[in-house]
Amino acid sequence: MYQKILVPLDGSKLSEAVLPYVRDMTATGESEVVLPRVPDYPIYDEVLTDAELLSMVRRHVDAETRGYLSAIACDLQSNGHKVSCALGKDDIAEAILDSTVRVKADLIAMSTNGRRGVERWLIGSVNDKVLPGAGIPLLVIRPQWHAND
Repeated sequence: MYQKILVPLDGSKLSEAVLPYVRDMTATGESEVVLPRVPDYPIYDEVLTDAELLSMVRRHVDAETRGYLSAIACDLQSNGHKVSCALGKDDIAEAILDSTVRVKADLIAMSTNGRRGVERWLIGSVNDKVLPGAGIPLLVIRPQWHAND
């Protein structure tokens, strides 16, 4: 039985596809689900010279990110799951690994888009970056509806 399961989300239906598996694994209510997400700040934030405007944009994105995580957490909690949320910073893979250590997770559960070939080489895979540094089991699922892409 896993005590803390880290479920990184990015706001997409693809990342949320792991949630039914996590619900099944935590049906007894003895595990805690930790939902980290790195806010997706707009690219133009680097060209903004007004520090106050930049700060306002970042606060807005952070609030949207918290709202998203809160909605997922409420859904899980309504089914009796223990849930906590966290905002990560910077690189997504590093944020996942940092969260794993900080919350003392004993499982990372995430979805994959199953990139292959040149696309995988060019874009990379968060899973490829997380696996070597995780030090704990990593459950990776590829949604059935995405399997034939």
